[in-house]
Amino acid sequence: MSSTHDEQIARWNKELGPRVGDWCETKDSLLHRIGAVRGGNIRLAGSSGRFALAPDGVTYSGLLLDHAAIQISALVRQPGYRFGAIHQPHFSVECRVFKER
Repeated sequence: MSSTHDEQIARWNKELGPRVGDWCETKDSLLHRIGAVRGGNIRLAGSSGRFALAPDGVTYSGLLLDHAAIQISALVRQPGYRFGAIHQPHFSVECRVFKER
């Protein structure tokens, strides 16, 4: 990974709360990655989408799951991290894990 990528990941890691690329365990105990964060809500990423490194963090391109938006206030940060793939360029990053209350 280049120093530019390291800097992008460092900026992403400074973001507070859930971010695109992080993991969310839903009330039905399924684990999905976060595909969008907008207006105090998150949307869950579909399994066929791709995560990419961008200047200001991680982006997702692909379909979002047909699951209702989840309010950020309903999420609880879990201890530790879980790896998540970044497809462009290809590597893995430590992602936060949240659980829906």
